[in-house]
Amino acid sequence: MINRKLIVIICTVTVFLIGAGIFLSDKKLNDANLKAGGGANFILDSELSSFQFKEVEEMWVKRIDKVGAVEAYREFKEKYKTVSFGSQHPLMHVFGELLYTKEGVGGLAVCDSTFAFGCYHGFFTRAISEEGTELIPDLDKVCLDAFGLYGTGCQHGIGHGLVEYTGHSNLISALEACSMTTQVNKLFGCTSGVFMEYNTPTIFTGVNVTQKPRKLDRNNPHYPCNAAIPEEYRSSCYYEISAWWGAVFNRDYEKIGALCEEVANKEQQEACYMGFGGVAPPSANYDVGKTIRLCEKMPSFDGELLCRAGASWVYFSIPEKRSQATLFCEGLTEENSKYCVQKSDILGTGEINLDI
Repeated sequence: MINRKLIVIICTVTVFLIGAGIFLSDKKLNDANLKAGGGANFILDSELSSFQFKEVEEMWVKRIDKVGAVEAYREFKEKYKTVSFGSQHPLMHVFGELLYTKEGVGGLAVCDSTFAFGCYHGFFTRAISEEGTELIPDLDKVCLDAFGLYGTGCQHGIGHGLVEYTGHSNLISALEACSMTTQVNKLFGCTSGVFMEYNTPTIFTGVNVTQKPRKLDRNNPHYPCNAAIPEEYRSSCYYEISAWWGAVFNRDYEKIGALCEEVANKEQQEACYMGFGGVAPPSANYDVGKTIRLCEKMPSFDGELLCRAGASWVYFSIPEKRSQATLFCEGLTEENSKYCVQKSDILGTGEINLDI
């Protein structure tokens, strides 16, 4: 059984962990693009990162043995703090898996939010792989104890682990296993982790580690959201799909908006637009004005409002940016501002009050 007193978690439901998914980009290219007046990259290229898995593993196994897990983790974060996120996150997956291997479930206390919570993702992946889905209720209880009902980031990591456990070809099995977790809203939590891992899997070959988006079926770019999964999961699927579309369509924001517009089901279409609102802030390097201009690329005003609402939720969910959440619903008519505010409270916390 997990020792819950060991769990020390920084609770920040960032865009990487809620429905928007892990936003993979190269910072130097992003900064250059922003200076030129553009948005940041959804993705650098079709293969985000590749590094020698065995070399990394052997290096940090030795450091853990020599200086202990806590100090090794501090050194790990320092060593890789300047590399691109496309390498940081999968590297952190490796460290998370090593923590479980070396320390067991108690090693979870070492993880924090660095590199988009990659430590948790790797830890949960290895833990579920070794101990099976029977461990999920215990992991979920840890998440609830640490975060409460609205801290979806922890269960998100469980979703990543489930896809690794069931295999990427068994998406439905992974989604069904999420029923063992507590989810206030299926847009987020375990299901979001499942879809993120499915869309941009982390592939360990035994020598290299790569992350790359799954292949696009140009005859059916909505797959699997439009038919291949049960209805109850489709809104979550559409909430997550914008980041993947951004990768496979080379950051063509108008194309993303057009694809959202094609979704016939109203609830799923709303989730699609709000999901783009979730990835728009990091696309614009968390510049509010640039984020709003990305939302304005949506093909309808309703789509723009939903995008703004999704961006507002992202800002509200990050404590240091919460004070700016109001900005996305300002400058509109009173009716549209109220609609934006209403939609921004995605989890129904009742705590979002933008005073409009």
